[in-house]
Amino acid sequence: MTIDHSILTIITFVPLAGALLLAILPDKGKTMQWGALGITLLTFVCTLHLPAHYDYSAAAGSYQFDTDHSWISSPAIHYHLGVDGLSMWLIVLTGFLAPLGVLIS
Repeated sequence: MTIDHSILTIITFVPLAGALLLAILPDKGKTMQWGALGITLLTFVCTLHLPAHYDYSAAAGSYQFDTDHSWISSPAIHYHLGVDGLSMWLIVLTGFLAPLGVLIS
């Protein structure tokens, strides 16, 4: 199993883990601001994996970096993530705008 199979999960849950970490940090000086900036930059760096390893020659409409795990058997509920050519760039854009939003605030 390579990072390609779990990169979308990492991109999804790094901000959540960062929010939980920031919730328990003491509010001294600029600790929260620097922590938020660090977490959003880490998320942005993770999103850069997508265009660097995307297979542009794949069939149109196919998902890449696909993760599909059965979560609940009855009813059949799956944890399924994947990106196509358009959604990949939207994820990278979101990852780029998050640190800018933290810096501006």
